Amino acid sequence: MGDAAVEENLNYVLLVRNGAWGLPTACPNCLPSYLYLKFAGLTFEVEYAPRLPDSEDLPILEYGLYAAFSSETGGIEGFLKNEKIADLDSGLTDSEKLDLQVYKALTTSWLADATLCELWSKDNDAIAREVYFSSLPWPISKILNWKMHRSAFQKLGITAENASYRKTEILSKATAAYEALALRLGDQKYFFESKPTSLDAVVLGHILFHLHAPLKCIKLNYWQIQFHRFLTSALHLLQHPRVHQPAGQPHPQALLRQVRKPKKKLTSKMRSSRRGRDILC
Repeated sequence: MGDAAVEENLNYVLLVRNGAWGLPTACPNCLPSYLYLKFAGLTFEVEYAPRLPDSEDLPILEYGLYAAFSSETGGIEGFLKNEKIADLDSGLTDSEKLDLQVYKALTTSWLADATLCELWSKDNDAIAREVYFSSLPWPISKILNWKMHRSAFQKLGITAENASYRKTEILSKATAAYEALALRLGDQKYFFESKPTSLDAVVLGHILFHLHAPLKCIKLNYWQIQFHRFLTSALHLLQHPRVHQPAGQPHPQALLRQVRKPKKKLTSKMRSSRRGRDILC
């Protein structure tokens, strides 16, 4: 962790999609960033952004006058490294870093595709609504649901003609990725000996989403429970995040403590994203 991480006056705020099912955020794309910050030991607030349901920028990390968007090159992880705030992969050898990138690629491609395929299947419409549209009125949520479902299946190359074949292929690749990750992890607490890395954050985020979200398809559950020791060692990271819920939005988890975020001057890009949050209000 960089020296800046221990400065008293810094205020980190992570903007994510709403929480559900006991998770601080129910978004499979937001969980890894949340866990990265937790593993790095940073003190931060969580703020829900229900008015940005289909934004590619989420999650967003606000840090003083700056903001790191997931849609930018390197995302939040790259921002933290470049600003010398936190780097979970520091200390790894060059060979280990190469291995880490290979396993992360498996997780962010094959496993992410499996999540996308499951989440946007018709059987899981209610789950997708809970993740992305739970705070929006029906007409808007219906339109956005159709739009994001169409976009997801286009990304996965799934059509009415090849749906069965593509879904089988995606599941097969996900199984291969689980096998490789399980072999790498073995009996260790983390993937690279005694300390968590960015790989741990990405894999843990994926597994926690699938174990908590009541998805109809359970074909992947066998592999997820194989990581029980890995999960047990990290479950404390989900406890009592500092959450600010936008006014007028019911809190999805009564046990989570609300913290009001102080106002601060924002960069022009961040001002733009703030205005975007109010478009649908």
